[in-house]
Amino acid sequence: MKRTLSALLLIVVVAAGVVAGLAFFTARDQSTVATPQAGPGRPAGELPTGVEQPAPGNVLLVASDPAELEALRDLGDRVAGEPTEALRAAGQAVLVEEATGVEGVRAFAAGRTVRASGADDPALREFVEAWLGRVEG
Repeated sequence: MKRTLSALLLIVVVAAGVVAGLAFFTARDQSTVATPQAGPGRPAGELPTGVEQPAPGNVLLVASDPAELEALRDLGDRVAGEPTEALRAAGQAVLVEEATGVEGVRAFAAGRTVRASGADDPALREFVEAWLGRVEG
């Protein structure tokens, strides 16, 4: 009788341990595959005339000042490297385009946008680093 009670107690303790372990790991499970919605910028709206939406994951920097374009290319190269076809296809490129009528710099990615005073604006670099490679905003 004593041996039966000991075995029963052991089974109850082991079962409680298994239930506690399952509860622990289940509580830490990410039940969704959606990307977070948080990040710098605001919903994109319309792009400047003549500018196409960047492919998913890529970040597009737009300015009308030719001097600013070179500084933007340097920023893109520092953050992501030269925008090769492989990087573009992988959604890991920072692209730079000229567009008339753009004040300062505009950046577009994952359905988001930000306005910046120039390539040295910290908000621009934050936007590029946050949205590069992300498909949804």
